[in-house]
Amino acid sequence: LEPPGVSPADAGTSASTTVVHRKPRVIGVDVARGLALIGMMATHVFGTLDDNDNPTVAHVLAGGRAATTFVLVAGVSLAFLSGGPRGVHGRGRIGASAGLAVRAILVGAIGLALGYLSDANGIYGILQFYAVLFLLAIPLLGFPPMALLGIAASLTILGPMLLVATADAGLPYAGSDAEPTFTTLFQDPVGLLAQLFLTGEYPVVVYLAYLCVGLAIGRLDLRSPRLAWLLLG
Repeated sequence: LEPPGVSPADAGTSASTTVVHRKPRVIGVDVARGLALIGMMATHVFGTLDDNDNPTVAHVLAGGRAATTFVLVAGVSLAFLSGGPRGVHGRGRIGASAGLAVRAILVGAIGLALGYLSDANGIYGILQFYAVLFLLAIPLLGFPPMALLGIAASLTILGPMLLVATADAGLPYAGSDAEPTFTTLFQDPVGLLAQLFLTGEYPVVVYLAYLCVGLAIGRLDLRSPRLAWLLLG
C-alpha cells in the first residue's frame, strides 16, 4: 500500500533504502544474567560442604550471591520493559503494568506447580517469590532512581529486622514445611504469605531491595562507560 501521491516505483525505492534500527543489547546486563544463572545452577548441583566439612568452591563463590544478582538483574529487565531511562506514562504504563501482572501470574503458577517436586529434588524454588516481587514492582514503575534507592535502603535495614522479630512467632517456613504449592494456596493462604514474605528461602521483605536497585539501575544510561565501571566496582 503506497501513500497517496507516491508512485509504485518511488515506493519501491523508498522501501529499498529504509534502514531498520534496532537498539543494541546491553552486553553487561547479559553477562550479569548469565553469571547469575550459572551460579544458581552451581549451588544446586554442588553441595554446600565437601567431604571434610569445608565450604565448596561453588558455595563460596555463588552461595547467596547468585540469587541476589538474579533478582537485581530482573529489576533491570523490568526497567527495560517499562521504558528504560525515560520510563512509561499514561497508557504505556498501564500496558506495562498489565503485562507485568500477567507475567507474575504465569511465573507464580509455574512455581507452585514445581513445588510438588521439592521432596524429590530437595530444591526450594524461587519462582513463587518472583511472582510476588513482580506484583510489588508494578506501583514502582513510575519511581525515579533516587526514590527506588531510598526504598532499597529502607528495606535493607527493616527487612532483616522483620525476619529476626518474627523468627519465634511460629510461622510456617520452608525448612520444616512443604514447599508452597497450589494446595497451600487454597488450604493455607495466610501461611503461604508468611513463607513468601518472611520465612521462605527468598523472603520478599529482603529481596525486594535488590529488585528496587535493579529498577534504579535500569533507569540510568547503561551505555555510559563511566557508569559501567562504577557498576562493576
